[in-house]
Amino acid sequence: MADKPRLLIVDDEDTVLKLLTKLFAEDYEVTTASTASDGLESIEKSLDVVLLDIMLPDPSGMEILKAIKEVGSDIQVIMITGYASLETSTEALRLGAYDYILKPFEESQIKSLVRNALDKRNALKEKKALLEELTDLSQKLQETNYEFEQAHAELADEKARVDKKLEKKKNALTKLNHLMGQLLLERDLTKLLESSVKMTVEAMETTGGVLMLSEVRSNQLFVKSSIGIDKLLPRGSRLSLSQSEFAPVIPLGEAMLVKFGEPEKIFACSPLKEKDETYGIICVADRTDGENFDESDLEFLSTISQATSIALQNSLLFNSLQKSYFEASLSLMSIEEALDKEMKEHSERVANLGWELAYALSVPEGEISAIKYAAMFHDIGKIVTPQGEYLSISEKIISPIRFLGTSKPIIRYINERWDGSCRSKLKGEKIPIGSRIIAVANAYDEYIYKDKFSPEEAEKKLELESGKAYDPKVLEALRTIHSK
Repeated sequence: MADKPRLLIVDDEDTVLKLLTKLFAEDYEVTTASTASDGLESIEKSLDVVLLDIMLPDPSGMEILKAIKEVGSDIQVIMITGYASLETSTEALRLGAYDYILKPFEESQIKSLVRNALDKRNALKEKKALLEELTDLSQKLQETNYEFEQAHAELADEKARVDKKLEKKKNALTKLNHLMGQLLLERDLTKLLESSVKMTVEAMETTGGVLMLSEVRSNQLFVKSSIGIDKLLPRGSRLSLSQSEFAPVIPLGEAMLVKFGEPEKIFACSPLKEKDETYGIICVADRTDGENFDESDLEFLSTISQATSIALQNSLLFNSLQKSYFEASLSLMSIEEALDKEMKEHSERVANLGWELAYALSVPEGEISAIKYAAMFHDIGKIVTPQGEYLSISEKIISPIRFLGTSKPIIRYINERWDGSCRSKLKGEKIPIGSRIIAVANAYDEYIYKDKFSPEEAEKKLELESGKAYDPKVLEALRTIHSK
């Protein structure tokens, strides 16, 4: 029978210790400590997960967290607190805590959190073992090369081939180490999606690459990042999850070669997985040396995709701090719906059309989110004043929510005219692109749902103000969307 994972629980409340011990005793080897000093004495490198009370006296839970990380940086620590302090929780995460949980908590909640922390601990162990295995392999190959040179001088041609292979392995290991380090440092999900493809293309010495995520609900593969092949597979494009040439990578769950495009290109593809579930693929096309992809390329790409998957999961964990901001946004939407359901439906339609226009105009991914949120909340000021300066009121309402900070200037300039004839005199491309997009989407929706125009009539009405009130490029993007 395999050894149980080791769980240390440090809390000065006896009832909490007993509850958690009973909850985890069946599946974990549980050690408890009711004081900070006992907790310090119980720290061992073989620990897998620690449940640690933040509010321990002398030393504090934060000091114990530091001590744990000095003993084993990959020991996963979950902080327990009775007070919802964002500052304290953020500091704990900065010091290396896996996550935090508030008292009182649901049994299912803390069991799930501990299980996820253990999964991360095991993933880090596997990563370490993989690197050690690759290092051992490199050493063995170097030793083999030395013996070959000394004992078989007559096989010079064979030696040259082996040397080349060894050099490729060595370079691959160096690149892999650098790539994994860079990926694991990136926390911004949008930047991570872009940089993971760029670094994979560089590491594998290919002319292009793409990262696609699967959307089971729509049965599609969504291109999130594309480099060097953006004409063939542009960012934002979608492929059928069941009929695309890339589709077999998802159920297979292993690296493989895929033929795609006209003229036909050969892609090396590897799945992105969380545990046993494949949620996307990363691919590269055309080696710069003109050679075909071989088995070693697929193995290398498979290792890169594993590192990318870990980095993506880390980024998602980091971004969970923004959950509270998002919940505040949902509260604003609830207020808007309660006071005026038609206003909320209008805002949602404008947000969806704004999203489509932004993609059609190749707006950067990070800015698209800001545009969508600005569209969702641009009318919320009307709950205070239905007429007049409602946009400035909308901006003030969302101001306390840092998550929506980049949406504020977009809302501020929605009513600016392209020709600069408004009071502010702001004109042309000095008006934020998000403001220009929402201005068109907002007017189009009002023509359709308020004035009861047909789509063709609405577009003609907008065209009368092209170059005056509205950005001609945005109107062109609207026509392109409706022509498909």
